[in-house]
Amino acid sequence: MELLKTKAAAKYLAMSATTLRELAHQGKIAYVSVGENTSDLRFRVSDLDAFVERYRIPAVSEVTSRV
Repeated sequence: MELLKTKAAAKYLAMSATTLRELAHQGKIAYVSVGENTSDLRFRVSDLDAFVERYRIPAVSEVTSRV
């Protein structure tokens, strides 16, 4: 299992590292805390993908094709 550092995970999600840390500490995205420093976080790619899917807003064409 590969763990990404905060900066790499933020780049993967196209957001700032500060925003990613805030989301993690709010419980909106899973993370692994490394060491005693609470800002030293690691993220699994699968958790980053799950975050994107959870907050993804489907296109209108996706919604209407389900009906």
